[in-house]
Amino acid sequence: MLNLFALGRYALLGFVPLLLAGCNDGALGISGSVAESRQRQVFLRHYTPSVSTFTFAGVPYRIQECWVEQTWTHRGWNKMVIDPDKYAGYNFVVRVTPSTDQLWGIRFQSVTMQSQHLSSTASSLWSTTYGVPPDTLAYRLMLSDSTPTNQVIRFYKHAR
Repeated sequence: MLNLFALGRYALLGFVPLLLAGCNDGALGISGSVAESRQRQVFLRHYTPSVSTFTFAGVPYRIQECWVEQTWTHRGWNKMVIDPDKYAGYNFVVRVTPSTDQLWGIRFQSVTMQSQHLSSTASSLWSTTYGVPPDTLAYRLMLSDSTPTNQVIRFYKHAR
């Protein structure tokens, strides 16, 4: 006969190490702000957008800050690992407000590299690139059915 108590105990023993190790181990990290990026010591440079607001599905969004940081990954709950090859990868991050679930549906496509898009979280748009990012990045707002719009936002690298 199956002993459910013993089965539950073994399931719990398997779950606890997973819980202690952290479920996000190895996941790409994206800083939530320039301050956080600086604190993590991955911040590289600010970018300035050509416009400070854009509208998607009737909701106006304000671009708060834009930056490039070195790629990094999560290790457990509170640790991180910076990409060992300093020039291997970069995160381009655009923090916007308001922070809404609708932001998940926004899609921007690179004007110069159509296979590259800005992904989204509840509070930011981001993209990971390999190689040094150019001085100017340009992204076109796409409708939810992938139809391109006339709205293009350019981001200009700050001088050091």
